[in-house]
Amino acid sequence: MRYFLYFAHLFCLCYLILLSLRALLSWFPSLHSSPLTRFIQHYTDPYLHLFHRYMPFLRGKVLDLSFLVGLVLLTLLDQLITKILARM
Repeated sequence: MRYFLYFAHLFCLCYLILLSLRALLSWFPSLHSSPLTRFIQHYTDPYLHLFHRYMPFLRGKVLDLSFLVGLVLLTLLDQLITKILARM
């Protein structure tokens, strides 16, 4: 069980890094077609589309709040895993 939780924690951290990189790269329109951006979008789009599909009111014309909700939920999950690991 402990190894599974370590793996889940590591996965959450890596995914949080990918989401953060996606947010940073979105500020540079010239990089939207770069291989790195396409790689990050390929792996983060399925997670973010969950929020677009089930909470369409979060996606505005100027600001997409679904990204923020996804980031917060993933951070909360990672904190929960970390607390469980600390008790073991």
